[in-house]
Amino acid sequence: MKYTFTTDDQSTAFFDEISGEMIALFNISQDDAVGRINRQWKGQSFVGPDDLIYHETAVFWAKTLYYGVRVKWWLNPPGLAPRPYP
Repeated sequence: MKYTFTTDDQSTAFFDEISGEMIALFNISQDDAVGRINRQWKGQSFVGPDDLIYHETAVFWAKTLYYGVRVKWWLNPPGLAPRPYP
């Protein structure tokens, strides 16, 4: 199992899209991208089409997971660095 939380077909596809965006944007491995996703949402459940996760784009989540939840990456601050992983 790739993700360490509960998914359905729709959310699995969305998380795959998020990991693909991280790989394309930041030139990281799939293991790194999936690991960041698992770290963020471990133990949660994403089932059904009305989940709040879909209120943002895959690119938004990719950047948020890469830089961190509290970093205002959309402002492109100087010295922007990725959140360490693992």
